Amino acid sequence: MKDKANNPGQSVLIGIFVSDGKRHIGNIRLHSFSEHNKRVEVGTLIWDKRQWGKGYATEALEEVINYFFEKLKLHKICAEYYSVNKGSEKIFKKLGFKKEGIFKDHFIVEGKYIDAIRIAKFNPID
Repeated sequence: MKDKANNPGQSVLIGIFVSDGKRHIGNIRLHSFSEHNKRVEVGTLIWDKRQWGKGYATEALEEVINYFFEKLKLHKICAEYYSVNKGSEKIFKKLGFKKEGIFKDHFIVEGKYIDAIRIAKFNPID
């Protein structure tokens, strides 16, 4: 993954593995870094549906968020998710992200337009 997906300063792909470290179940992608604005975009995906609801995405995102706030001193982490994705909504809410807006008819999913929910979390130690 490192050689194919990472482009320092632009995009970082982090694998999510179950605790045995052998099964790759998803990814976190950080992109659109803005050094000047101290901001980054984050996205996550657990593609192994058997692992949904077990807290892997929440745990992994929490570690990444803490790293970017504490070590890199970012001010803001942004994300967006499909309005119909209640799992993502729950994860981001649990991690303290707040809704910033709605992009109407932003994605096409299964042939239908759906909204994107725009969210962000600010560095509490900033």
